Amino acid sequence: MRRKTLLLCAILTAICVSHFGANATAGAVPALGLPDNLQRTPLPVQITERGACFKVVQAPVEVKDLLTGTVSIENHAFTVVEDGMHYWDNGQWVESKDLVEIKGDAAVALQGPGKVVFSASTLAPVVIDYLTPEGQRLQSRVSGLYYFEEVTSRRVQIAGVRESIGAVYPPNQVIYTNAFDSVGGDLVYTSTKAGMEQDIALAGNLPDPVSLGFKSSDVKLEVWTTFLDAPVPKVIPKTIPRVAHSTGGQRRETVLMDDTIHFGGAWMPLGRAYLSHAELNARGTEPARIGLADPTNPDEVLVGKKWVPAGKNAILIESVDLNELNAKFKILRQAAARPAVQERRAQPPPTGPEPGTGRQQSNWRKRPILQEGLLWIIRSKPAQRALSRSPRVPPTGSRAVSRWAAATAWRRSSLAHV
Repeated sequence: MRRKTLLLCAILTAICVSHFGANATAGAVPALGLPDNLQRTPLPVQITERGACFKVVQAPVEVKDLLTGTVSIENHAFTVVEDGMHYWDNGQWVESKDLVEIKGDAAVALQGPGKVVFSASTLAPVVIDYLTPEGQRLQSRVSGLYYFEEVTSRRVQIAGVRESIGAVYPPNQVIYTNAFDSVGGDLVYTSTKAGMEQDIALAGNLPDPVSLGFKSSDVKLEVWTTFLDAPVPKVIPKTIPRVAHSTGGQRRETVLMDDTIHFGGAWMPLGRAYLSHAELNARGTEPARIGLADPTNPDEVLVGKKWVPAGKNAILIESVDLNELNAKFKILRQAAARPAVQERRAQPPPTGPEPGTGRQQSNWRKRPILQEGLLWIIRSKPAQRALSRSPRVPPTGSRAVSRWAAATAWRRSSLAHV
């Protein structure tokens, strides 16, 4: 049946802005209007230069004069720019891939500027182990969902995290279904060339704040993510005026508080919530994407965040106005009344030995697609800063991967084969 969800995210991405321009590609060799006696034949293209977010392509063309038989070569070049196009490995730039793979007892995304290891269980000490392009390590896990009343500073936890085993949705997502103990919902992680995103998909069955003793209508929904042994970021607080919204029949203006959080070459920008008629997950070979918030878009609900140090650890608190979400939940309820849509599910993988290995298959579940549904997405995202054209040498891929894999901690005995 059609699924209605609210999605709350925390994203780690590496978005690169090059001095060549934003995602610009100068492609085919232009037609030059040559005389009819000149025959032009494209020759194999060559990549002559690579950087973190660009490559220079040489496209030579053989020009033959049909009257004289003379042959000359024209050299054409263009630059392709893409966020996170390459990562540094063994002394050279290598093409990045939007790819999550199962390696032994872990799911990993290693073919990009940032390296990620996903623990199999949501109850692992570290669920997400992320290494930034500059080598800073961010180990995190979602702690729970909360209601917060700013007037009284009262906070109530409405959902904790329970045991859920990760499923890989090719090519670039990991999903922990039914990961919350009282309101349901899934944890969804998307790894791309540009970075990594954490989403929390809720079915909309959140408790009424009045039933929990809240008196004010100004209640926020919060997502808490704990970062263990967190590096100290550069935090830039800002305020964002919000469009007036209705509260108790009256319209009033609000101000959103948001911390921009920088970890060297990575940063967490403003988050958002929006209604999507497309499926959240990747479909077949087409990878799932992530995006930035647009404060000028009236269809988006902005999501603020705050970085709160807690000893050696830190807590990322993402919050959104519940009044604004309720207006969108109304749309979801209307969609729920429509005729159900047939779910599209893939057959589960075999549970026997892996072909040619004699080993039992991983605890991870592989499923290529989710069911259709309407999704609410709340996002916050770090992105890589602009890089110069001259290659910078980050830690070698082999060293970064071994450091990352060594941090994976979860109990095999607690997991079931599926």
